[in-house]
Amino acid sequence: MEAGDTISELVATYVPQLPLQCVWIVGIVLALVGWRKHPNVSLLTVLAFGAYIVLNLIYPLAWRYVFSALLNRADGEAQRRILVASFGFVWCCLLAIPSLLVLAAIFGWRRPPAASPVTPVAPTWRDH
Repeated sequence: MEAGDTISELVATYVPQLPLQCVWIVGIVLALVGWRKHPNVSLLTVLAFGAYIVLNLIYPLAWRYVFSALLNRADGEAQRRILVASFGFVWCCLLAIPSLLVLAAIFGWRRPPAASPVTPVAPTWRDH
């Protein structure tokens, strides 16, 4: 494979991902800016978005080299289907990790609302 082919392949692979990568980078920057105010939430956010970025960069390489090598060794269509399903399952499990971190960042430190003082309610005609 020539260098020009490799570069065009990398561009074709990673350029379409740029909008999503930019969102994650902005999320990391915002988390870092708000670190002093919300350190736990910011830490989980940085870890989650960083993991998304890494996984998004690794996926095309994993698909091309690891999965393709396994697929070429598969004997028959049934084994190929199992490999495809297994690869998809493992990939979804990996993506679940940063998703859980995002959920923990959103809901992990929420406090229940403060109890409001009970105000007496005037009896109505139904109370009699």
